[in-house]
Amino acid sequence: MELRREHPDPDFEALAAAFKRSRNILAKENTSTQVKVDLFEEEVEKELNYKYSEIDPVIYALVGRQEYLEALKMIASIRTSVDRFFDEVMVMVEYREIRNNRLTLLRTITEKVLSIADISEISH
Repeated sequence: MELRREHPDPDFEALAAAFKRSRNILAKENTSTQVKVDLFEEEVEKELNYKYSEIDPVIYALVGRQEYLEALKMIASIRTSVDRFFDEVMVMVEYREIRNNRLTLLRTITEKVLSIADISEISH
């Protein structure tokens, strides 16, 4: 789907920056295919995973009905959790399993966003 560069929601620009950052981190790293909830150490990673898990089936249904803008708005609803994750969680920690799990969480969310649209292209 191609989106016009204008954005209907003020959260989109901030999300675009966060997902661009995420893509840059993920481009250099291999990750697992599944998030392991028991490896979360920080409340903010648990919160992000929980909020994403809640909206994921809704996004899936919206995309199935080709309601892409609504799907993006649903992703925008977790913007605060994404911002907190980047502000409060050190992703590239020394302990490999923890780092890999955090990267897997980012990859899961980023791939969902990219399945709808490349929001990194959205700007003023």
